[in-house]
Amino acid sequence: MGDERVTRLIDKRAIKLHIFLPSKRRILTVVGRMHEYWVDIDLKYCTCKGYYFRSIARDDPCYHLKAAINATKEGLTDTVVFDDEEYEGFLRALIHDVSKAIINQSI
Repeated sequence: MGDERVTRLIDKRAIKLHIFLPSKRRILTVVGRMHEYWVDIDLKYCTCKGYYFRSIARDDPCYHLKAAINATKEGLTDTVVFDDEEYEGFLRALIHDVSKAIINQSI
């Protein structure tokens, strides 16, 4: 089932690579069914609750992280370019959305 979800995310171009110029800072997000998740493939981290309940406990990456890794390797991310001046605002909005999603998942 996990591989099907990974394929679906990649096919839908749900993996977003946000590049900020001229610094070339990068942030990866995955647009899921309910929320947008922040992923870091180098740290093998995702903000979804599956990461906490599955990835840490069983050392098995969530499907968002698997999709981000595969899409990045295959060059299938949806790239969005921003100016460096937008970086702080983008991070604030992303952190706000991720925090809200985590709180809503807990309820």
